[in-house]
This record gives sequence, C-alpha cells and structure tokens, in this order.
Amino acid sequence: MEAHDIRIRERILQKMEVLIDRIEFIERHLSDAVVSDRILRKALYKEFQEAMEAVTDICARPPDAPLLRTGRLHQS
Repeated sequence: MEAHDIRIRERILQKMEVLIDRIEFIERHLSDAVVSDRILRKALYKEFQEAMEAVTDICARPPDAPLLRTGRLHQS
C-alpha cells in the first residue's frame, strides 16, 4: 500500500472513531430528560451534527481531498 493510500485509510478510520464517539454519547444521554432539559437537547443536537459531518466526510469526499473540520481529530 502506498503512503498516500495509508494516509487516506488512517483519516477515514479517524472519522469513523469520531462517528462512534458521537453516537455513543447520544445513546448514553438520550432519555425523557431531553424533552425538558434545553442544555442537554442542544448538546445532543451538536453531537448529532458532528456525527453527520463525519459521515459526510467519510462518504462524500473524493479520496484525495482534505477532511472537513469535525471534532478533535481534524486533519489539515
């Protein structure tokens, strides 16, 4: 495998880690409390938004394009 292919693979795996982290957070905190807790609702919305950005990065971008800005694993 070429160095370029390895970098792409690593970046996709990083985005998948972000996606898993976000989904796990949402699963842990999704409850009836969301209805009455505005802060929790906003936090879950943000996690969902970042999960969807990770999915978009993984699925929609050309293989050699730079990743978008999602989460702590952002690559320039």
